Amino acid sequence: MTTVTLDSIVDAIETTLSAAASLQRSQTYDELSEGIPDLPLLQVWPVSGNTDAISTNDRTSFGGVRRVGFYTIHADAYAQQRAHLGEDMAKLVPLITEIETILEAQTGPQYFGFDSTQIKSFRWRWEHVTFTSEGDNYKYVGARFVIYVWTF
Repeated sequence: MTTVTLDSIVDAIETTLSAAASLQRSQTYDELSEGIPDLPLLQVWPVSGNTDAISTNDRTSFGGVRRVGFYTIHADAYAQQRAHLGEDMAKLVPLITEIETILEAQTGPQYFGFDSTQIKSFRWRWEHVTFTSEGDNYKYVGARFVIYVWTF
């Protein structure tokens, strides 16, 4: 059983989503590049997290104290350098579909390879984004997947 930590969650999401057939490269939080080396590219990193207060509900009945953790992870999918809207979307929509198919396949109880005592649930949303790369000053068409993970 893998220990659920922030770095292991981010790495597991990156590993899982990197199976999208269109991707040329994927990078987790400690591999992020300043430029965009290969397209399509997926970059995954943590954005925020918090925990609930310890309560006297059934989670502490037998002396075990378990906090619920809530994590927000971004998975940015860069499809191609921005050029023509129709061509850009023709490249982006299949990539979104591939990533959504992988996320839909995470039906549990082993989300991203963790057992159900570690990751209880997750949900996601995505939005179209025109990314600007600081490393090369180009614009890229893509989608940001915002993944919310609940741990116990």
